[in-house]
Order: sequence, then structure tokens, then C-alpha cells
Amino acid sequence: MNSTSRINVAVILFTCLGVLYSFVSCKEVTTYPYPALLEGAIDLFFIENKNDTVLQLLEQASRETQHSSIHAVISVFQAGALSEIGKADSAALVLQNINTGILCPRGRYYYNSIEGLNALRLNRYQEAFRAISFLINGASLMNGAFHDKRCDALNERLLARLMIHHENYEIAIRLFYRSIQKFQEVKLDKSAAVNKKFLASIYSELGSYDEAMKMIEEAESVFIAHDDPAELYYLYIVAIKLCVDQERPEMAQRYVEKVMASTSISLDSQMLSSLYTYMGRIERLKESHFKAIRMFDRVIQIDDVFFGSERIKARAYIHLSSLYNELGEHEAAIHHANMALQTISEDGQHYLKHEAYKELSVGYLKTDPSKAYHYMESSLLSMQQYNKASSMGIVEFMNTRLQLEGTAGELILMQENQKRNRVLNYAIAAIILVIVIGLFVVNKMRKKINNTLSELVKKNLSQMKSEQKMSNLIKKQREIEAYSENSPLTNEQKDLLLYNNFKEWLEKEKQYLRSDLDLNTVSRELGTNRSYLSKSINAQGTRFTELVNRYRVQEVLSIFEDEEDIRNSFTLQEIASEAGFHTKSVFFDAFRKETGMTPNQFKEYLKYSKIEK
Repeated sequence: MNSTSRINVAVILFTCLGVLYSFVSCKEVTTYPYPALLEGAIDLFFIENKNDTVLQLLEQASRETQHSSIHAVISVFQAGALSEIGKADSAALVLQNINTGILCPRGRYYYNSIEGLNALRLNRYQEAFRAISFLINGASLMNGAFHDKRCDALNERLLARLMIHHENYEIAIRLFYRSIQKFQEVKLDKSAAVNKKFLASIYSELGSYDEAMKMIEEAESVFIAHDDPAELYYLYIVAIKLCVDQERPEMAQRYVEKVMASTSISLDSQMLSSLYTYMGRIERLKESHFKAIRMFDRVIQIDDVFFGSERIKARAYIHLSSLYNELGEHEAAIHHANMALQTISEDGQHYLKHEAYKELSVGYLKTDPSKAYHYMESSLLSMQQYNKASSMGIVEFMNTRLQLEGTAGELILMQENQKRNRVLNYAIAAIILVIVIGLFVVNKMRKKINNTLSELVKKNLSQMKSEQKMSNLIKKQREIEAYSENSPLTNEQKDLLLYNNFKEWLEKEKQYLRSDLDLNTVSRELGTNRSYLSKSINAQGTRFTELVNRYRVQEVLSIFEDEEDIRNSFTLQEIASEAGFHTKSVFFDAFRKETGMTPNQFKEYLKYSKIEK
């Protein structure tokens, strides 16, 4: 072999080694651990509520590395920590400035997860769903074999919270329990307890109060063991809400005292606002109107701007307006309802507007009936907009889900192509090496090796065509399954059927007069699941308690309108009890929600209408 041939062989050899090195180095970047400081920060991030320390470690790690890809991963977790400490807007800016093109699969996996977390914190639910569901359904396709079970568990928790937003409680519960199992497998029992806190909130919403309290007690013991005051605070807020929903003000007060007595819980403005709001609701349940007013006034006096501050203040103004209307101080009620409308942003918040307009209508009922009518119309319009927005959200959610399934199919094809290309490249590189070695050993083998190469390439090409056909068949099958599984017609019919069965059961022998009604009781009577029952009622634009109370209010109206009904001589408290209400305050709230008046105002209206006749 002459010198020129040797040079050519050497060039080919070094080229092949370079190709193989590039494949190996890419694989190493995918699985190679990050610098110790960064790994430590990631560990702390998944422990939760250590975000100040996480940010400090990330800042130190940033100073000690020169690699742009590592800096990008540092930025990802800076965004995650900022999202968790109430600085979601700043986190969004950090995410926007990350060059995702330099992230290897592990970094990209974390990026998508934090992107979903940030979108959820900003109430961008569709964006959050796209990012998180895409990860859960296609993480292994996008990121090779890489998974972080801690991150998988977090993603399932985030997706469960999105299901709560869409009131799909059954899927939410399933996702929370899956997430709990993963957290327990990696010894993150506090994170599992955080999931139980969310489960307690869901069970409370479904009327399964015993199950909710069980979750609260289990989570409380874990948070105390970990000395996590922040999670204890949020857990106690869930417990307070549970007790308020059960109309148990004394028990709710005990959880308030737990918050106030804990020296380790440092309450910021957001926490105080939420706590004062529930304290006001507790006093209202006790019918201590002036104490309730003082609590809601405290909410308004907190000047700090924080995420959700406008919404909390608007609710406080509405509570105050409602209280003043009950006390007959209608000018004060009108003032606070107008303040609520000024506080509410123009974008969305239709339900709060509905509540504010309703209080204005009640406030003007005696002094200016035309204004009262005008504001009642505005209240009804806001409620219609609220229902429309909720329906559109569900439609967008389903459309996004279908798009994701289509994208997942495309990912399968793309990944299969990538796999084939990698196999083909490895095969070609290996064959070239064999050829080079063969040139050194014996030049006569060249023809045979070339023939072998040709056959291998043909086989690979044939395999590619075969796999492409199989992929197309799989894709078509997935599309057919997606279509059949997501057809809305059957689900709507089932929801409507169960809803009508529930209404018929309520009307039969006036079951709504029973004071012990809850979702568990009724679902047992109907032979169904409480989640399905709740979902079917919510699908009709109402809730379980609202529907039951509507029937009860109609019962009270029939009493008022029938002068011969002996119950007309009862006190309002006794009439409320006869209709199935637990407390007078709940009766007043439900009555005003249905009629726009208090019971006394309605009785006055009946007297006036009879005089007119």
C-alpha cells in the first residue's frame, strides 16, 4: 500500500472515530450528572418550601460554571423556585430567555415541567395543560429513557390541580393518588402529604367530610414532623373551609386558633387576607354581624399587592355589602358593592360581578326599584357570561386533549425515524471501520465487504419502509380510539340522565326537606358514585348545595304565599328549619340568591302586591 493510500485510510479512520465520539458524547450529556451544587439545588426543590435556599445554591452554581447548557438548567430551576414563592411573572421572564436548543433531554424534561408549573401559577390553564400533559403522555418519547420520578410525581400533581379547575374530580383524585405513590417510592413523604391536603379540599367539595378530615389529620402529622409552617398554614385554611362548609363555626374557630397560636407560622399579607376572610365567614355563621364586618374590613385595609389580592379584596367588599343589606343599611351596602366592581378587573371575574350586581339590586330595592331591576339584569348577564366562560374552558380543554393525542402520534413516528437513523448511522460507522481494518489486513476482502455493506443498507431501507407502514397503521388506530373515547354525546346524555334522576328523587316526597342531605347520602340512595353525581350536577351549571337549597327556598315561598299555611306563624328560624336549612344565615343567603330579597323584604313585597290588587 503506497503513502497516499495510507493517508486516505488514516483520514477515514479519524473521521469514523469522530462520528462515534459525537454519538457517545451526546449520550453522556443526556445522563451525566450535573455539578454537585446544581444537583443539590434540584434535590431541595423537590423537597418543597426550601426555595430561598434553592435560589442561593443556584446563584453559587452559576458563578462556578462556564457551560452554557448548565447555565440554562440553572435558569430552569430559578424559574421553578420563583414560581413557588409568588413571583410567577418574574419566573415567566426567566423561562422566555432560556435557549432551549442547548438543553439535552434531561434539561428539556425539567424545562417543560417548570413551564407547566409557571403557567398554572399564572392561571394560564390551557398552556399548563399542554406542557404537563405532553410530558406525562410523551416524556419517554421526547427524552429518550430519562425520567425523574420526583418530577413525574410533581407533574401528576399539577395535572390533578388542572382537573380540579375543570371540576373533573374523579380524574383529579386518581392522579393525586398516583402522585402520592411515586412520592412515597422516593421517600418524599412531605410531598405526599401536600397531595393529601389537595385531596382534603376535593373531598370537602364533594361533601365527603369524614374522608376530608382523615386527609387533613394525616397531612398535619407529617407537616408537624417536618416543621413546615407554610404547609401547616395552608392545611389549616383547608380545614377551616371544610368546617365552614359544614356550618360548624366552633370547630372552624379551633383551626383559626391553631394558626394564631403557632409562633413558627409567619403570616404574609396574602396569608392574613385569606385568614381574615374565613374569620369573617365564621362570625357570619355565628350571626355576629358586626364582628364579621370588622374581619372583612381588615382584609380591605391590607395595602400590599400580591397575586390574587384584587380578587380577595373584591370578595371582602361583596361580603360587607351583603352584611349591610341584611342589617338594612342599604347605603353602606351600595357603597361596598360599587367598591367591589371598581376592584374587579375587566378581564373575566364574571361570578364576582354577578355577586356585586346582585347586592346593588338588593340595596336599591326599596329606594329605587328601576335601578334594582337594572342591576338584577346585570347580575343575570354576568352569571350567563360566567357559565359561558366555564363551558368554553371545558371545550378548549377537550380540543387541547385531542390535539395532544395527534401530536403524540406524530412523536411516535418522529421517534421511530430517529431510532432508525441512529441504527443506520451506527451500522454505517461500524461497517466503515471494518472496511478500514480490512484494508490494513488484506486488500482482496474489499469487494466482499462492499457487498455486505450493500446488503445491510438494503435491509435497513426495507425495514424502514415496513416500520413506516406499521407506524401509519398505529397512528390511524390511535385516531380511531381517540375519536371513540372522546365523543361528548354519550357523556352528556349520561350526565343529563343522572341529573334528572336526582331531581326526580328530590321532588319525590320532598326529599329536599331532609337536613342530612349530602353527596354521599344521595349517591347511596341513587345507587351511584358521588363523583359521577357531582359531575352530572356541575355539567348543568349548578352545584349540589345550590340545587337542594333552590328547592328549599321554593318551599319557603309556598309557605309565605299561602296565608292558610300554619307555618306562616312560625319564626324565620323555625321556617328555615322546616325547609331543611341548618342555620338562619345559610337560609338568608340562599333566599337572597334565588329572589334578590331577604325573607322579610319578600313578605313586605307580598303585602304590597295584595294592597295593589
